[in-house]
Amino acid sequence: MPLVAAVEMREGRPQRVRFDPVAVFSRSALMPWVQLAVAPGGRADPAVPQAQDHGGS
Repeated sequence: MPLVAAVEMREGRPQRVRFDPVAVFSRSALMPWVQLAVAPGGRADPAVPQAQDHGGS
């Protein structure tokens, strides 16, 4: 299951971290999470890694 991490920063230093499971990594799936998890005036910097194929074929 994919996880999204949010880090609260103050003066360039991490203060708190929040991890939440999400169904999929897509913009449409993450926007409702951003609206709930990111404080008004905060910012969401996407750092979504490229999908990796972990299955064998």
